[in-house]
Amino acid sequence: MRIKQKTLIVSILLNLLSCNNRKIDDSKTEIKNSVNILKNDSDYFTIDYDTIEIQNDIFIAYFDSNCVFNLVKNNLDTIFKQEDLFPDFEFIDFNNDHFKDIKIRNGGNTPSVYTMLLYNKKKKTFTLLEDLREFPEPNLIKNTNYYYSYHKSGCADMNWDSDLFYIENFKTIKIGNISANECNEKDEEFGITISKVKNDNYTFYKKLPIGIIHKYDDYKWGFIKEYWTKNYNKFLLQ
Repeated sequence: MRIKQKTLIVSILLNLLSCNNRKIDDSKTEIKNSVNILKNDSDYFTIDYDTIEIQNDIFIAYFDSNCVFNLVKNNLDTIFKQEDLFPDFEFIDFNNDHFKDIKIRNGGNTPSVYTMLLYNKKKKTFTLLEDLREFPEPNLIKNTNYYYSYHKSGCADMNWDSDLFYIENFKTIKIGNISANECNEKDEEFGITISKVKNDNYTFYKKLPIGIIHKYDDYKWGFIKEYWTKNYNKFLLQ
């Protein structure tokens, strides 16, 4: 069962979720019935929520009236709670393992920074992916287990960076970096510098002229996608 994001009647759901210590013979049925009530009632203060069933467990993800993100499992135990997140999330298979994960937009001025809860199929729960905030706009390279990111680095976005990384044991591991300086031709770092990364130590790999990005219809984003797609295997840790 999957119910798309709709309106959550906070006063009803919070009352349901407050009964954490109450024994429920069939929590799944109760959750389903409560969701049906919530969908059809418009007389209360509202906020977005979503539900999903994975491996016979039902999870409810929602923001409460204090804008705190909550994730609840069958037995009504809250398995994850965090403040300072933007009330915008979705279930998405981020790591291509055929199980849906939870992607939550962070607060702040950068809309492409996310908090990610990956589904842990062994423990049948969600686990926080550490340090994903360091990799804005994360993209999975097709047919691989590697990702690349993009973030501004100053000078009205004429300086920028893209990192190559992978995920292991619910942690992000950086193995490559593209650093572009398009701001000042007199700067010795002007152009595109590509480095290999190991344990946060950068080793120079290649230098490219900044003009290469103008050959792509998608400009620098087209260059970034093509470069990492064609060259990610050259950065794999030995």
